[in-house]
Amino acid sequence: PIAALTDGFPTPAAGLDALELPGSQYDGRSDPDARGADGIPWVDSVDGLMLTMSSIRMPKAIKVRTSDQREHRLLVKGGEDLRLDQRVQQLFGVFNTALARDAPAAARGLRLRSYAVLPLSPSVGVIQWLEGTAPLKKILADQCEAD
Repeated sequence: PIAALTDGFPTPAAGLDALELPGSQYDGRSDPDARGADGIPWVDSVDGLMLTMSSIRMPKAIKVRTSDQREHRLLVKGGEDLRLDQRVQQLFGVFNTALARDAPAAARGLRLRSYAVLPLSPSVGVIQWLEGTAPLKKILADQCEAD
């Protein structure tokens, strides 16, 4: 079900000076430049519609428009600490670096697909949306039906 937050028009990110797009090129190892100077997209507005997902925590799928005039989907989750998820994704990045440096693995194009996780507090966070994915529960249910 889609819930309208406003009358359907994009709304400015209220009260924020700037919000970097989760999953953008900034790696956290150095200070970012001034807003937009480093080429990293910033959130300009949040769409007034959201999709509530049907899972235990009922996360919300939202769309944001960024400074590069593109739309991106994000998942906003509440009720759990996403800091561990963020660390696991960072570890996957380390694995990908090791795989890229290993000639046989690089020749086969081996890599782990990772996504950005941005904890905003101990109980709320934003996750980069990945197209073409399915929840594990659905994959297992489909497999059970096939057997």
